[in-house]
Amino acid sequence: MHFLTKNAPPGEDILDQTNRYFGALIVAVLWSLGFLFRYSSARNYLFYTNEWGRYLKSDAVMPEFRHLLGNAMLGVWVTILILVICIVLNYHSFHQGSKSIYLMKRLPDPMELHRRCVLLPVLGMGICLLLRGILILVYFAVYMLATPDRCLPPDQWQKLWSVLL
Repeated sequence: MHFLTKNAPPGEDILDQTNRYFGALIVAVLWSLGFLFRYSSARNYLFYTNEWGRYLKSDAVMPEFRHLLGNAMLGVWVTILILVICIVLNYHSFHQGSKSIYLMKRLPDPMELHRRCVLLPVLGMGICLLLRGILILVYFAVYMLATPDRCLPPDQWQKLWSVLL
């Protein structure tokens, strides 16, 4: 907690701010679960059911992973956008109230102002990108393992890189 307090703008409630960041990450993860609903629906179309059971259609092909992923990572990008706005608001906070910007400019470390305004949001962005990568890999594993082999479109491993980047 000392690291967070030391690198935040003065007077910021770090606990409140980190709770908001983690709340946004939770919303991003919940938003990403839309992939599982789209996947489940697409997987159900691979089968037909009659009175004797459930059978795989002979011409069934699963949609590509990137199409099923769709906008599942939108929550992560919104969180990153919020963190960019936080950087702007952090700089703006030094110009409000006691005008601590003048004190910050007199400090021996010229990077102090920038570290306090940028470091924590950039760390948050890194966490968001890491979470995005983990979610995509988990969803890709679900896609590859739960889809019948003969229904998989070709070259999904190669196309994964375009999704990750």
